[in-house]
Amino acid sequence: MPLVPAICTQCGARLNVDSSSDAAICKYCGTPFVVEKAVNLYSVSANNVYIIGGASEYEIIAGTLKNYKGSSVNVTVPPEAKVLQSAVFSGMRALESATLPKSVTTLESMAFLACTKLKSVSLPDTITEIGEKCFSSCQSLPSVVWPKSCKTIKYQTFSDCQKLSQVKLQPGLEQIQSEAFMNCFSLKSIAIPDTVSELGVNLFKNCKSLESVKLPAGLQTIPIGFFYGCESLKSIELPSSLTCIESMAFQNSGLESVDLQCGVKVKPNAFYGCASLQNVHLAKDVDLDPDYVLHRFDNSLRLIDAPFRNCKSLQNVRWDKWVKRVDFYFFDPEARINKRGIPFF
Repeated sequence: MPLVPAICTQCGARLNVDSSSDAAICKYCGTPFVVEKAVNLYSVSANNVYIIGGASEYEIIAGTLKNYKGSSVNVTVPPEAKVLQSAVFSGMRALESATLPKSVTTLESMAFLACTKLKSVSLPDTITEIGEKCFSSCQSLPSVVWPKSCKTIKYQTFSDCQKLSQVKLQPGLEQIQSEAFMNCFSLKSIAIPDTVSELGVNLFKNCKSLESVKLPAGLQTIPIGFFYGCESLKSIELPSSLTCIESMAFQNSGLESVDLQCGVKVKPNAFYGCASLQNVHLAKDVDLDPDYVLHRFDNSLRLIDAPFRNCKSLQNVRWDKWVKRVDFYFFDPEARINKRGIPFF
C-alpha cells in the first residue's frame, strides 16, 4: 500500500496514511478522518504546519520551532523546523543532547540559554545565524564545532560555559562579538581564523585556563579587556599588522614576556597587574600612552594610569636604538627594573 504524508484534521499530528483508503484513525488522538482531506491539508500546510508528537512535544509553525513540551534529555529536532525560536529550550536543566537537522538555518537568541546539563549539540553547516546568548551558561558543554556558513559569533554566545575546553572555528568566520567566550574557565586553546576582521571587547575575560591563542594575521587592534584575567596565558605572538593594544587588554593576565612591535600604540592599563611579567621589548615607534590628570594645586599634569602599572615583577626592559626616551612612570615604582642605559626621562 502506498503511504503518503498527511495531517490529522483534528489534532494536527503528522501522519503517513494509505492513499488508497477513504478514511483512517489518528494514532495520536484516536479521531477518524477522511484521508483525502488529511492529505490535502498536508499539501496546503507544508510551510505552516503544527507537529504534535505522541507526547505533544514539538510545535512548529511556518517552519519555526515555537515550543517544546517534552521531557526527554535527548532532543532530535524534526526536519520540518528551519528556525529555532528565541529561548525555545532555555532553562531546560535536564537536557543533555540536542541534534539539529540540516533543514535548520537559524538559532534565535537564548535558544539553549542555561541548559546546565547540555553535553552535546550538533550544529549543521546549513546554519547561517546563531543569536546572542544562544548557549550562554551551558555549564556542562565540553566542545563545539562552529558551522561553516555562520559568519558571526554574537554577544555572549558561549559566556559562562564553564566546562567548554575545545572550540573549532571554521575559515570564513568574519566577526566575534563582545564577551562571546567570557568566563569559559576550562578553555585552554583556540585558533581564530585569518578571515576574522572584527573582535569584540572582553572576548576571553576570565578564561583562567587559556594558554594558547592564535590571533588572525590581519588583526589591527586588541580590544578592551580582551585577555583580562587570563592567568594561564604566559606568552602571545602578536601579528605584524597590529597597531593598537587597548586599555585592560592583558590586565591581570599571566604574561611573562611581551614583544611590542613597530608602531604599536599601547593604551593605559593595557598590562596592568601582570604579576608575572618580567621581560618587555619596545620596538621602533612604540607609543606608550599614559593617562594624566590636571593636578588642582599646582596645575601640573600627574600620571594616574600607565601601560605597565602594578607589574611588580618586571625586571628587563629591552628597547630598540630608535627609542629616544621612556617615561619611567610607565612602569610600577616597585618594579626592580635594570635602569642602566635606558633612556628614561
